[in-house]
Amino acid sequence: VAEFNWNAVAADNARKGGIYTLFGDQIDTGTLMGWAWGIARVIDALADSVPEVDTTKVFITGHSRNGKATLVAGAFDERIALTVPSHSGAGGMPPFRLVEEFAKRNGKTEALHNIAKAFPRWFHPKFNEFIDNVDRLPVDQHMLAALVAPRALMNTEGLKDIWINPEGAQLGNLAAKKVFTFLKAEDKISFRYRDVGHIPSTEDLLAYADYVFFGKKLPAEFSKMAYQEETKAFTWDVPK
Repeated sequence: VAEFNWNAVAADNARKGGIYTLFGDQIDTGTLMGWAWGIARVIDALADSVPEVDTTKVFITGHSRNGKATLVAGAFDERIALTVPSHSGAGGMPPFRLVEEFAKRNGKTEALHNIAKAFPRWFHPKFNEFIDNVDRLPVDQHMLAALVAPRALMNTEGLKDIWINPEGAQLGNLAAKKVFTFLKAEDKISFRYRDVGHIPSTEDLLAYADYVFFGKKLPAEFSKMAYQEETKAFTWDVPK
């Protein structure tokens, strides 16, 4: 296991840290991309100096805000064979659209305006233009998740962790799966729900890694939908 200090790469809510030291405080990006860049540099270091590491079996994880950055890293670095965002919330697996619908059913749920106002440094400086205007977003989070394909993706969620929108995460995963199926990688995307609050699950991470890398059988709980499937949430499809 290799860990790094996320805030040393980019401070949580200030333009300081490694990326700003290297590239200046006016770079056209946010903290989540900075943290993803940090993950890529860790992989560089392991590949260059730790021969015991098999760089064909790199998998990454992060919890909560670090889960958001994990998904960004998995989308942009093709050396990552397995991406596991944990309880990632808005800016992670759940789409920004339909948040209000999920909140009506389940309780108060993290939305775009919450993170854009509380953590403006996480995203591009112009991201706050979409506060209370999410339908104008040119993309949504399932498209970020789809960029991981055909490499493996598995997100872990907690049924009691309502703030991070576990129902939305299920929808984001199922929408991204369309692209995995198109690329003949439908067996490389999954999710796992537990009856917990905001706590990560190491055993699920390892079980899915064993499945991806060593062909071990997955427990039945993986990809078991915790919520009724939203059949009308999107109408697009991939080419047949």
